[in-house]
Amino acid sequence: IVITADPQGVLRVRDVATVQEGAVPVWQRIVEDGKPAVLFNIYEQPDGNAVQIAQAVQQKLAGLALPSGVKLVCWYDQSALVTEAVASVRDAVLIGLVLAALVLLAFLRSWRVTLIAAIVVPATLAATVLVLSVLGMSFNIMTLGGIAAAVGLLID
Repeated sequence: IVITADPQGVLRVRDVATVQEGAVPVWQRIVEDGKPAVLFNIYEQPDGNAVQIAQAVQQKLAGLALPSGVKLVCWYDQSALVTEAVASVRDAVLIGLVLAALVLLAFLRSWRVTLIAAIVVPATLAATVLVLSVLGMSFNIMTLGGIAAAVGLLID
């Protein structure tokens, strides 16, 4: 197809297309609180950090001047799940460590064995974090679950 312009060098839409009024088909309708809404998604890349991305988006949106009557509503924020998972794993590790120390002390009656276990578990977790950092890997839900399971195996 060859398109040439008129002598003035102007190419008009009517020269290459037919323009008519019409309706754009609505493939997805978003409603918030019974009113039409706009949905925009922010996707994390495989090497991304959900918590840092969510914080950066919140900072950008906080400085955004919205017209009256327009409000922003967060529908789903994966960073909350990640933050809760980290807190849950931290609590599980601490509770597991304390209970393991109590069991070791109660049954073996040895401060030395109890102290070794209390030192080995945090040292192993620190080494794990160090290796992940050196390899450029980040934490995700699977990593946190593996660490929580490893603490139990380590004590056993």
